[in-house]
Amino acid sequence: MWPKGFPRLLAPRIPETLEVTSGEYYRDGGTTCLEATDEQGKPRRLRLDQQLSSPGWLYLDNWRVPYRSAAEQKILQALTRCLESRPPLPPLPDLKPGELIKRPGGGFIVLGSADLIPSFTLDEMGRTTSYIQTVIQRVQSDTYGQHHRVHRRR
Repeated sequence: MWPKGFPRLLAPRIPETLEVTSGEYYRDGGTTCLEATDEQGKPRRLRLDQQLSSPGWLYLDNWRVPYRSAAEQKILQALTRCLESRPPLPPLPDLKPGELIKRPGGGFIVLGSADLIPSFTLDEMGRTTSYIQTVIQRVQSDTYGQHHRVHRRR
């Protein structure tokens, strides 16, 4: 029985297609958020939590997507189709942490970590494409799986 007073999030309808309109990358260890619209025109939000100090779960509209589930696979397929419809990314500069880089909008920044290169060297479309790639690669990675196998045992 579900505890009284606690809201229970039921699984949302998993979209067949997603058109990602924007993305954000947080410097908290890598939380990545994607704002999208599904095939019915409904706004959807995907979030992959940081993986520095936690398992880094994937969420769809605040619902935690079960690890290696059919829902996870369907979301990854929708993101992959979205990625295929976008222009390819330009080559990223070969920068190392600590280097000074010029931002497209003006100004400079000292690069602290290689995962920040897309955030500071690409335009909005390129950054969003990069964030889609990040979500797909992290969720498909063996590292993502290792975190969740360890987390399940606790």
